[in-house]
Amino acid sequence: PWSSTAPPASRPRSGSGSSLILAAGALVGSFYLVRHVPLEFMPAEDRGQFIVRVERPAGTSFPAARDYVESVADRLRKVPGVTSTFTTVGGGTGGEVNKAEIQVTLVPKRKRAFSQEKAMDHIRQLLAGRKDAMFSVEPIGMMGGGQRQTAIQFQLRGHDYAKLNDAAQKVVAELRKKGGYVDLDTSYRGGKPEVGLRIDRDRASDLDVPIASLALTVRCFFYV
Repeated sequence: PWSSTAPPASRPRSGSGSSLILAAGALVGSFYLVRHVPLEFMPAEDRGQFIVRVERPAGTSFPAARDYVESVADRLRKVPGVTSTFTTVGGGTGGEVNKAEIQVTLVPKRKRAFSQEKAMDHIRQLLAGRKDAMFSVEPIGMMGGGQRQTAIQFQLRGHDYAKLNDAAQKVVAELRKKGGYVDLDTSYRGGKPEVGLRIDRDRASDLDVPIASLALTVRCFFYV
């Protein structure tokens, strides 16, 4: 027999129109919030530790760099909330003795009224007056290592160092002009002394001496 009652699947659901309007409103509202709510690439993590990188002029001796960095570390240990510092001079693969790292440890989070970000900002202001070295204050990376831990990095590539440096300086100047950025720097360092060596590859091959071993041996003489 025929039935005048429509099957459940074909019945119009009550409130479906209002649900669509609500979903559309939520979508539009999300676009508005994205434009007005401050965002970060990664949420700031308060681990109670951060790194202060120190760079003295090229050619600074190891004893001079060590004494200078220790004086900076001593000043940092006097900052309220700092419990200890750990200093490394000339670390990393480059072994540049004019560069150092100071790991700063704060009191536990529950025992201080300020965040790690606030402490890092305070240290930046504290060191801003020093003109005899370059400083940067950065969080410690999740995986450790000596790499810079900066939220934004630009990589410029080319074959002319002079042009690359000029372009990098223009980027830094523009970012500094806009404001809102800290620890602006470039990785290019000019004026370093350089020694060029020409290897007799045929003779090295006859003696079964790898080029990498020669390079490592020569490098050792510059760090003695």
